[in-house]
This record gives sequence, structure tokens and C-alpha cells, in this order.
Amino acid sequence: MSKVTIKMIADRAGVSRGTVDRVLNRRPYVSDEIRRRVLDIAEELHYSPNPAARALKNNDRKIAVRVLIPSQKSAYSDAIRLGIAAAAREFASAGVSVELAETAEISCDEQLALLDRAEQDGVSGLAIIPYEDERILRRLRSLAKRIPVATMNTDVGDVGDLCYVGQNHYACGRVAAQLMGLLLGGQGNVLVSLGYEAITSHKQRRDGFLDCMRKKYPGIRICNTFENREDDEAMYRIMEERTARFGRIDGVYVCAGGIDGLCRYLLEHGLEERVSVVCSDFVNNTVAMLKRGVIDFAIGEQLFEQGYFAVKLLTEYLLDGTRPAARKLYTNIDIRTSENIDYSFSAYRG
Repeated sequence: MSKVTIKMIADRAGVSRGTVDRVLNRRPYVSDEIRRRVLDIAEELHYSPNPAARALKNNDRKIAVRVLIPSQKSAYSDAIRLGIAAAAREFASAGVSVELAETAEISCDEQLALLDRAEQDGVSGLAIIPYEDERILRRLRSLAKRIPVATMNTDVGDVGDLCYVGQNHYACGRVAAQLMGLLLGGQGNVLVSLGYEAITSHKQRRDGFLDCMRKKYPGIRICNTFENREDDEAMYRIMEERTARFGRIDGVYVCAGGIDGLCRYLLEHGLEERVSVVCSDFVNNTVAMLKRGVIDFAIGEQLFEQGYFAVKLLTEYLLDGTRPAARKLYTNIDIRTSENIDYSFSAYRG
């Protein structure tokens, strides 16, 4: 027989997992009727808490979750923080504390130091946006043998983590290709720009885009793919050079970064209505350019959900041993246009 979990009790009782947790831990704000129903079902199913959670209770320790993310302030990172904060509030009544530890810049050395500090502090679990560096991956593999680890946003492969929560970047690229194909009617010249060759998610989006184009839109010519290093000035200069080299450009897919430089180039050269643009992420002036019609489609990663579910799934595992349904949990590929960019349910959950 499979292990009995709080979710199974909640489903049988017709209540939330939070309610079951309050009953089993003798917390208030539950009616006598529901309390009796939950306790009867728990006894019937022979429920016992998982060893990790029981050890924490026996040691009179609270569950402490540490979350490691970059510290840069932007709409991109702010959305992840809102999700983390929402999960922290949800589990505060269960004695769970959630603490942010932020790197001041993209520095593998600094992230390694924060991983060391987390282990020294004896955290119960760790959620992280990992940098793609073999030293980080080795450290995570080592840590994951002792505490549960959830990765988010950047899929660095199996490092022994409990789960990855984030976008399927290859699928995102394929969706972008389909959108571009529809915009161009299956004909035209297209440029593909990625931020960095060294960043897996950028390459996966590019590869998905190119694979889909080859299969579904043979009439579209991929003139060139290039790095912009997420630099708007570099993007502007590259567009000048590529347009001069290839002549007519009908579409541009921006996998990551540089979108402001592209939009400025198109506006200054009067090309905003002729060149179709699909990009990933809602960064910098993306929203304004969508509304203005310079960008046709922007594809989001559901960043609130990444922060929220990474912490939630990690915490549920620490509380009652409930494992995620799969190791890779992909967020929805969020397609936005000028008509729906202002409407996001996640924005109201923070």
C-alpha cells in the first residue's frame, strides 16, 4: 500500500491540505465537525507523518526554507518574489519560515558562498535559481543528498533535486516559431537573436524555434542567428549590420534580452509596421512596445507561479512527505498581445 499523505486525507474529507495540517497539529480555527471527520479518516487510513517532518517536530525545530535568487530589481525578478512571498504566507501557520538570500550580481562564487551558508545554518530545504556552472551543479548534487532542493527558472538537468519548476524553453521556441509563421504567412526572411550561447535556456528557445521552422515553414528563410549578450546598444548595431547584409528582413525572434534595442532600431528606421517581432519575457519596455504594436507577441514564463510552486512543493514535502507528481513541472507558455497584456491573474495574488 502506498504511503498515506495529507493530500489523501484532504481529498477523502473534502477539505484543503491546510485544514488537515491544522487538525493534525492541533491548531485552532477548525470546526468540531471537520476536526472529527479528519481525525477519523486519518485513523482509518493509518496515517503517520513522514520521518523528516516527525524529526523536526521531535527536535522542536521549525521548518526553515532558504530561497536563493538574483537580487536585481526588475518586473522579472519582482514577480518571482511575489510568488515566494505568497507561499511563505500560506505556510506560516504551519511553523514554516521562508527566507530570501540574494546574490548582488551574477556571480558563481557568491552563489557558492550562499549555498555554504545555507548548509551551515541548517536549513530544512532549499529553493534556487541556479547559475549554470559545474561548481554550482556539483554543490547542489552534494546538498540534495542531505536536504530537499527545488530548482526553478533555469533547468540545469537532474542534480538530485526534488523538482524543477519553470518553462519548457524548447517548447517556448517552437511556439514562437508558430506565431512567426502565422504572422508572415509562411514566407519571408527572419533573424533570430539570443542573449548568450552559454545559457541553456536561450539555446533551447533558439533550437525549438529553428526546428519548428524547418518542419512547418520551409518557405521562411532563417537569415542569421546571433548573440546580443542582452545588450540593447549591441542589438541596435547588429540590426543595422544584418539589415545591410541581408536586405529585407520580415521578422525577428528575440529569445532573451536586447528587445529595447531592437524596438528602438525599428522605430527610428520606420520599420515597426513592416517587421514582425516575437520575443520572450516581459522585460524593460516590452509591455509598452506591445501596446504600441512594435512587438506582435511576447511569451512569458509565469514567474509568480515559479516562485510560488517551488516553495510550496518543497514545503509540502517537508511537512508530510508528499512528492511532486513529476520532477519537471512546466509552467504554462504565456502568450501575450496588446489586447491581453494588462490582464494577469497572478498580478492580483501578491
